[in-house]
Amino acid sequence: VSRLPRTRDMLRWHSRRLQRLKEILTSAASCRAVIVATEGRVVLAETGRLLRALTEMGVGVRGVVLNRATEGQSVSALRRAIPDLPGACEVVCVPASPDEPRGLERLAGLLSVLE
Repeated sequence: VSRLPRTRDMLRWHSRRLQRLKEILTSAASCRAVIVATEGRVVLAETGRLLRALTEMGVGVRGVVLNRATEGQSVSALRRAIPDLPGACEVVCVPASPDEPRGLERLAGLLSVLE
C-alpha cells in the first residue's frame, strides 16, 4: 500500500512525458517523417501501411526515399502500391549502385545525383 503514491506519481510523470512526445510528433512545425523503402512489392505494401498509420496518428510525412531505385519504374510502382500517397509527399529516388557509398566524397557524389 505504501508504494501506491509513488506508482501513481510515476504513472503521471510518464503520462505527461508521453503527451509531450505526442505533441512533438504531431506538430508539423517540429516533426515530419521521411520513409525509406526499396521498390519490392512487399516492401511497398508495408510502406503504404506505415504511411497510413503515421497519417492516422497525426504524424506528417514529408516524403518517401526509394533506395536502390530502378530508373523510371520506382515512382510508378510506388504510386501503384500507395494510390493515396499525399500530393505534398515528396518522392526521392536514390539510384542503384554496384557498391555502397562510403565516405564523404562518395556521399557528396550521391547528393549531386539527387539534386
